[in-house]
Amino acid sequence: MLLLVCSRLLELRVGSLGALRFEPGLYAYVGSASRGVIPRLRRHMSREKRLRWHIDYLTAGGAEPLGAAVLVGASEQEVAEEVVNAGDPVPGFGASDSKLGSHLARVEDPRRLANALARLASRYDLLWFDGRTLKRCTPRYVESIAAAALSQARA
Repeated sequence: MLLLVCSRLLELRVGSLGALRFEPGLYAYVGSASRGVIPRLRRHMSREKRLRWHIDYLTAGGAEPLGAAVLVGASEQEVAEEVVNAGDPVPGFGASDSKLGSHLARVEDPRRLANALARLASRYDLLWFDGRTLKRCTPRYVESIAAAALSQARA
């Protein structure tokens, strides 16, 4: 789960989804990494890249990646269900190969996101990737990062 912050309104064309508006705030995106989680996360966190996935348009277009929560062994679908239910889904985003309607949610309450991660962390190891290192963490650690970013975005 990639955690991002939009510090200003972003109006972007996102591949086949067309024009989308991303209000300032905190966003959580869920994807998979069948060829290695670290290289995929590093790619998503970089600005310079070929635009391939929906998330590429958002990160290249101005959303700032904060880091990523990795749930070892959890399915993309399982994580996406929890995360999207913790916020307001962006219809169609990142879900072209999913039964869910979205894999991106705008998160108003970091506690709801932490509670979703806690439910998953009761079954899977929870790790945090800050762009350089991968380490064990708690749902409350992710909540603290999310809350700090959200308060900055609202300032």
